[in-house]
Amino acid sequence: MKVQKNLKTKNTDKLTKTDLPSGQGKAIKFIAPEIIIYTDGSCDNASKERYGGYAVVLTSGKQRKEIVGGEINTTSNRMEMMAVIVGLEAIKKISNVTIYSDSKYVCNGISFWIKNWKKNGWKTGSNAKKEVKNRDLWERIDMQIARHNYVKATWTSRNTIPDQARCDLLSKEASKDIAKKDQLLSGNNN
Repeated sequence: MKVQKNLKTKNTDKLTKTDLPSGQGKAIKFIAPEIIIYTDGSCDNASKERYGGYAVVLTSGKQRKEIVGGEINTTSNRMEMMAVIVGLEAIKKISNVTIYSDSKYVCNGISFWIKNWKKNGWKTGSNAKKEVKNRDLWERIDMQIARHNYVKATWTSRNTIPDQARCDLLSKEASKDIAKKDQLLSGNNN
């Protein structure tokens, strides 16, 4: 009996992975769950503290989960990235993931730029001399992408999808909550 070893195929229609482990004579079919992540980040650049918030809505079939958070002294791009990181980290099983974001920076980074940045030692520019901005977060995103069977980032304009609009609202609320908590802790109740 002839056994094929280390056979790997990827069917992009069903997004399945078939492996034939060494020494076994039958194929094991693995169908990863389909998960959609809607993300958004916001930042109050008007304040010197730059309060930021992010929000994630994860859906898989009938299951749905919302996650919010925020930081002080941040940027909108970092909050957009944190939403993606937190969303991917929340997925416990190898999955097929589609990320919806209104950030072209995040979508282009995931879809096009990250491979070259890694190849160039996390440098960017025509001569690959500039350090990639937000490298710490891009490395976290890259690590999370590697955990999954398939990850696709899709740009969507703000508020065109209900769950994306929900993330926009939640990220702004998270930013305001961080500002309130910081002001209470610092004793500044303005």
